[in-house]
Amino acid sequence: NAHLLEEQDAPTVAYIQLTSFAAESKGELDRELQRLREEGAEALVLDLRNNPGGLLDQAVNVADYFLTSGMIVNTIGRGRLQEQEKFASARGTRADVPLIVLINSGSASGSEIVAGALQDHKRALIVGTRSFGKGSVQSIFRLSGGSALRLTTALYYTPSGRSIQAEGIVPDLRIRLPEDDEKILALYSESALQGHLTSEAVVEQQSRFAVEAEKLRQHYLKTGETVDDEDYPEKGDWLLVFARHLAQSPDKSIDGMLGYAEKMVSRMAEPVQTESTEPTDEASDS
Repeated sequence: NAHLLEEQDAPTVAYIQLTSFAAESKGELDRELQRLREEGAEALVLDLRNNPGGLLDQAVNVADYFLTSGMIVNTIGRGRLQEQEKFASARGTRADVPLIVLINSGSASGSEIVAGALQDHKRALIVGTRSFGKGSVQSIFRLSGGSALRLTTALYYTPSGRSIQAEGIVPDLRIRLPEDDEKILALYSESALQGHLTSEAVVEQQSRFAVEAEKLRQHYLKTGETVDDEDYPEKGDWLLVFARHLAQSPDKSIDGMLGYAEKMVSRMAEPVQTESTEPTDEASDS
């Protein structure tokens, strides 16, 4: 799913959704982004919500696509007897594209590797809710008689040394769900599974800014940018609308977009008068 998020008199934003990491994910990403850039896209929203993972090498390739150097992921086995580091290269990199990555509790494994790497290298603004927390590697050992044994043999770590296992990735800009929704989602995370593995490399993660989900939902319903339609739920994707506005920040650095988010959210308390939620030029300079 790749298209432009267009708005009159505003910079054009590309949107690409990856629902899994399959054999051609990186190649398809490259082709679609090239096409959208030729059509005028100035920034990218990469949607990894509900992406459960897939092929490790393709997740690494997708992260590599946006990085020029540095570690992407470190895979460490028991007792550190097995350790495999994956690094980015500058070849074929799209380091010039401002990037927002959307994640949620359904983002797992490969999605968390990508989000964690881009977050640690400050290459992308990560937006959404805490990811699932599947940071373990399973190996299958073939046995006689056609049976097999599946064992967890290693854990994934982000470039900064954070363990993904049972912790997940906490976004830079966190969307706070209603309390009841948070409790339900907590039941469908790695940490809620009976007998789940833990890691010694647990690092407390803090979001840099948070906004209430209901505030965004109600605001974009009022502006007419989303609608409640059970037959077409994508029309009610208020988080995507919010991300589109974020990507139109004059300063597309991580700090710049976070500051822009704070100004946008503060304006949402005011009566809605127009369809635009971006701060004015005067406000953005203050």
